[in-house]
Amino acid sequence: MAVDFKGPRLKLKRADHHIGDLETIFSRYVDKNREGFRANRNNPSQTRQFGQDFPEDMPTILGDAIHNLRVTLDHAYFLLTVSPDHRTMFPFSKDRPSLVGSINGQTSKPRQDIVDFIVNNIQPYAGGQLSFYDLHRLDITDKHATILPTPRVMRVQRLDLLDPNGGPGNVMRNVAIVTPHGQDITALSVQGAAAQLYDNPQSVFDILFGPGPLENESILRTLNTLRDNVFGALEALEKIA
Repeated sequence: MAVDFKGPRLKLKRADHHIGDLETIFSRYVDKNREGFRANRNNPSQTRQFGQDFPEDMPTILGDAIHNLRVTLDHAYFLLTVSPDHRTMFPFSKDRPSLVGSINGQTSKPRQDIVDFIVNNIQPYAGGQLSFYDLHRLDITDKHATILPTPRVMRVQRLDLLDPNGGPGNVMRNVAIVTPHGQDITALSVQGAAAQLYDNPQSVFDILFGPGPLENESILRTLNTLRDNVFGALEALEKIA
């Protein structure tokens, strides 16, 4: 009998919604910071400021996205389990032996072929190929404390600081400017009328996970990877259900 995965897919759709909100907020953050590169010939000696207007609502939306990705797996596991109860949830463990022991210790679990697939292919333990154990740890963190996006990073491959006449000035190459958590602005003082950025601003600015699981990993790249991995796991589990 086919298993209807409508519930898990709705949860995944909700995660997509939150990730989309984060991408919109992040895009606005990039646009505001990009203004710091515009020419100001009326003020040839000025301070360029990057890392401004950090989106304060990002942590709560981030937590919602993480939780819905995690709950998607819980719902799928519940549907696959014979006689599930209120304690039934997707298994996560620090290593493979602990994962196997955790599943075997459950009073009710999925068919053995599904269990084998979860253990061998989905691998929801530390170092597993889909990073679901990291997702699990992030979800636990969000239940007890706000996940703090930090630091903010500006990676510059090449930035030309022009003189007051628009001519060649100083050249900055391969620079990373980091704003640690608790500081709102990274200030870069330049002497010149304009700054010409050679990178794509969308790839220059980034917001990373702060202390805790996945520290210093890009938030948006990580979320999109986890989203794709959850989708792939759902597809695979549905086929063997």
